[in-house]
Amino acid sequence: MKLKKLFGFIVTFSLLCGLVFPFGEIISANASELDFADQAFIEFVREDTDYNGNINYTKSPLYNQNLVPHGRIYSFTVAGVQGYALLVEFVGETQTFYEVTEVFYNEQSPFALCDGLPVYITRNSYLQYKNNAFYNLKNNAVLTQTEINEQVSKGFTYSGLWGFEESTETINYATKEVTLYYIPREVPFYVGPAESTCASTAGGVLIGFYDRLYENLVPNFQVYNTFNGVYVYKTTSAEIADVIEQLYYLMGGELEHQGATFSEFQYAMDTYVSNHGYNYDTTNVFSWGSFNFSKYQQSIHAGKPVALFLNSFALVASSSSTGSCDTFVNHNSVTPHVVIGCGYEVHTYYDADGDEIDTKILLRIASGLATYGKCELNLDYTVINEGISVLIS
Repeated sequence: MKLKKLFGFIVTFSLLCGLVFPFGEIISANASELDFADQAFIEFVREDTDYNGNINYTKSPLYNQNLVPHGRIYSFTVAGVQGYALLVEFVGETQTFYEVTEVFYNEQSPFALCDGLPVYITRNSYLQYKNNAFYNLKNNAVLTQTEINEQVSKGFTYSGLWGFEESTETINYATKEVTLYYIPREVPFYVGPAESTCASTAGGVLIGFYDRLYENLVPNFQVYNTFNGVYVYKTTSAEIADVIEQLYYLMGGELEHQGATFSEFQYAMDTYVSNHGYNYDTTNVFSWGSFNFSKYQQSIHAGKPVALFLNSFALVASSSSTGSCDTFVNHNSVTPHVVIGCGYEVHTYYDADGDEIDTKILLRIASGLATYGKCELNLDYTVINEGISVLIS
């Protein structure tokens, strides 16, 4: 999965829900008339694959728990590779967003076995409705209403954390190499106020980071102190809390849904930054549906933090080394969360013959969690839905 291209439009009614979707209609990406959902899909695929040629695709509807169309399945071919994309429509008070939430290359469509209505309520869950029941397409099990409600509650938002499970891993080796790099002074660490989510807190971290260059981003407040010519970020203040709260409402806090979607995050950040006289630009750090560590490194070395939208993840609670054995204690969560990356460590392990036996990549992040502060994200146990390099100028 990868970065979702943001398409937000001011509308007074849903542009998707009233449509009859064609099944098997082949459409060219250079067609003269494409609706907003098609545009979002095409922009997504082109950005994900760096392919600017013609894209042929078919589309059919996806349904929500109320059996109302709220998205599309796209089957497409790009650069000779077969792919499938799932797109969902998110309706706000004044904007409608079209977001590709999952993409698959050289794989079978997750709805390939569907002979009823394809139902898509949350990521990584592919259902069908037939015979007055919801079935899981992975195992054909019937879902209870409670299970449906749980999926609806999770939806496609990033809402924060409710708990961790601890695990320990050890790596035995003869020799190792460690490469690391952090953005100088890294990024600030904030904990959001009551009126906030992990997404709005992450947005606040980005605003605080760039305010050292553009001090109008946080009005009437300097986000850092200087000691002997070196700046040190301040912790969460009333002014920072106000920024985070503003982002919270721009991200749909007034809708009283749980958390914020990626599109709401992008809309809120762009709106806030534009309102303060600056430009908000993002570049994806994904390629062909997967997190691209090289792109992440390039962003960090360029001094640009990376917003990471996590499906599940592991934070390194502690680590130790005896000289021939490294031990990592991870705290694992399955709750979608947003963090800000500001550095990385690469641990490469070798045996006695000098052959590489393991590599561990840790990303330095502002976690948004008081218990963890700035810490390391263990990529071995983390699923990233999307990641964007952020520049405010």
